[in-house]
Amino acid sequence: MSIRKTRILITLLSLTLLGLGTGYSAKGNNNKQKDYKTTGSIQMNEKVLTLKSSFNYWDSEKNELYVNLFPFELTKDEMEKLKKQHGGSFLIIMNKPSPDKKFWDWCPYVELTFKFEPNTTELSSDRLVSYSLNIFWIEKKNHTIFFSQPKSQITNEFSKLNGTLKDAAFLELSMKDSNEISGNNFTWKIQVKSIIHK
Repeated sequence: MSIRKTRILITLLSLTLLGLGTGYSAKGNNNKQKDYKTTGSIQMNEKVLTLKSSFNYWDSEKNELYVNLFPFELTKDEMEKLKKQHGGSFLIIMNKPSPDKKFWDWCPYVELTFKFEPNTTELSSDRLVSYSLNIFWIEKKNHTIFFSQPKSQITNEFSKLNGTLKDAAFLELSMKDSNEISGNNFTWKIQVKSIIHK
C-alpha cells in the first residue's frame, strides 16, 4: 500500500472516530441539547407573547411537572439560578425588558403544571391527571390568569406529550387550545423539547 493511500485511510479513520463525514454528529451523541428547543405563543385578544425558552422540573413529592416558559432566551447564569431555585422564575423576569413595548412595560411569562398519577416514570397523556396554565402579567402587571383542565375534560389539546423521568430525563410536548378566560379570548400553541431537572 502506498504512503498516500495509508494517509487517506488514517484520515478517514480519524474522521469516523470524531463523528465527522459519517452522518454521526454531536446531535446524536453527547450534545443532544442542540436538538432541544421551545417555540410557540400565548395570545390574549390582540396581545401575542412569543415563547423562546423553557425551564422544566419534576416535583417527585407532588408527581407534578412544571414547565416555565419565557419570551427570551435563558442565559447560562439564569439556568443555573433556576436549577438551584426551581421556583425562581419571578426573580429572573423582574429584570427583563418588555418583549413588546406596544403591549407591556414589563415582561410576562407562563407556567404549565402537569399532574401525573403516582409512581410515574414515563410521561404520557394516559398518565396525566390534570394540567393547569398560569399566565403571569399578560393582562396587567402583578396579575395572573389561571386556567385548569382535569383529565375528563382533556380532548385533543395534546398532539404530543411524552418523555421520561429516568436518568437523562426529558420532555417532548406539543399542544394547542383556545378558551375564554376571565372575559378574554386566549389561544396557546406550545412546543417544547428539552431536559427535565429533578
